[in-house]
Amino acid sequence: MSNISLISFLIVCLPFCSSLSASAAYKSAFESFVYRRDSTAALKLYNTIPHSPYLWQRGLVAYCSGDYSSAVSQFRLDKDVNGNDGEEVSELALLRPPLYPPHSKKCPNPFVATVLTPLQSLWEFASACRLNPTQPPPVASLPVDSRDPRKVIRDSISLYRDYLAKDSPSDRELVLSTFLSSFTSSKDIFYADMYAALLLGEQRTQHAVL
Repeated sequence: MSNISLISFLIVCLPFCSSLSASAAYKSAFESFVYRRDSTAALKLYNTIPHSPYLWQRGLVAYCSGDYSSAVSQFRLDKDVNGNDGEEVSELALLRPPLYPPHSKKCPNPFVATVLTPLQSLWEFASACRLNPTQPPPVASLPVDSRDPRKVIRDSISLYRDYLAKDSPSDRELVLSTFLSSFTSSKDIFYADMYAALLLGEQRTQHAVL
């Protein structure tokens, strides 16, 4: 094979071979996470694939394996392809004023006081809470008016904001129970239960380190 033919072969075939390798790694990562419940092995496989805003599964696996920094970076990357998804992406609050001035005495909860910050998705918010439990992101970093087309996701974001703005355990319990009782379809109930559990998990983590 001549040098020119070899170069032509490599130009044509290497991207295809690389794609096959990435496809195999993606499949193996999925199987490791879903069937073997091994998030650490799955993350190692996802990390062999070039990072992409479409690879939201890497963010979930990173969260489950405890690599919260990678989880946050992945969910932030997702904003490049879908700015309306309240689960995985973040967006900038360029026109939103803060709910309260920093250190305002009117602020009902320290999580709420914030300056203008990037809006976060549910998973990005949860990952950031785990990444730094002693200084979790402010609740106001969650969007007030999410553009996610799914009502259960919009309501889940509102749950986080309303729940964390309350100081009283009984008030928080009321917010949570009202949220959980507002869905009827099995799909919506699944999402509602998942994000309620995610919220309570972050709260337990924060209380454990304070």
